[in-house]
Order: sequence, then structure tokens, then C-alpha cells
Amino acid sequence: MSTATELAELAAWENRVQVEVGKLSGSIEDKSFALNNSPLAEQYLLIHAAYTRLASHSQEALKRAIFIQWYWTAEPSIYSGIHDLSDSAVDQALLLLEQRLQTNDLDQEWDWMLPWCYSILEFMFERVENQPRFQQILAAYSVNDWQAEPVLQPLEQRGIMGEYWLSMMD
Repeated sequence: MSTATELAELAAWENRVQVEVGKLSGSIEDKSFALNNSPLAEQYLLIHAAYTRLASHSQEALKRAIFIQWYWTAEPSIYSGIHDLSDSAVDQALLLLEQRLQTNDLDQEWDWMLPWCYSILEFMFERVENQPRFQQILAAYSVNDWQAEPVLQPLEQRGIMGEYWLSMMD
């Protein structure tokens, strides 16, 4: 199966999960209980692991993995559907991002996305040990860089990451 096909299937899987998350009802506690005690709770763990597996040879997969990690920290699970992620997959995605940052092997879309993510949850990127260059590069971003005219691929069919950025542009 091609990487493009796998990415499309993962985005469709994310969309199905988001539909189910949208059906959660009741109080915050009710929604949390329902999410935590259903198969839905494991879906993003599996989705994120799949993106991370593809991320060594796909910038798009890495973007989605990093975004899911960020969103997991930024948004309550009852809204995101992201209950838990694998520590090893989280660390692997950050290490892959660090490698791409250090070799300047990132497309322009990262220059738009990373400043926003870093400015809101700087500590999320601190999981990578011994990465002074990584932190230096991220710290050089301005909190307002994301407001520049983005150089983006179409955001549709890019999972929760695409949905989030589309909502930011409305």
C-alpha cells in the first residue's frame, strides 16, 4: 500500500472517530466516563502509532503525528477524542522532528504550524533529551509567525490536524 493511500485511510479513520466523539453527550464527567470506557479511547493511540510509523519517510505523517501530540496536550479528550498516546511513539515523532529541524529538511508548512504549537505548549517539545539546537530553532519562532500568509497544502482530508487549521482560518 502506498504512503498516500495509508495517509488517506488514516484521515478517514480520524474522521470516523471525530463523528463518534461528537456523539458523546451529558456532563463533562459523563462524556469522560463514556470515552474512557469504550473502544473509542484506544483509537488515537493506534492512529498516532500508525502516523509515527510512516513519519520516517513522510513529512505529512510526521506533521499529523506531531499535531496529534500537541492536540492531546492542548485539548481535553472529551473534545479531541485523544485519550492516550504511547510514550515511545511520542518520543519517536519528536526525535524525527528534531532530525528534520537540524538538517533543515522541513517544508514551508512547518514554518507556519510550529510557531503556533510551540508558543502555546513549549513544554511539549522538551521531551527530547540533549537537543539544544532543536530548542534553539523552535525558540527562534515568533508567536505571531503562524499569522503570516501560510503556504499550505489543502487542509481537507488531513484528519484532525486539517480540521483544526481550517477552523483557525475561519
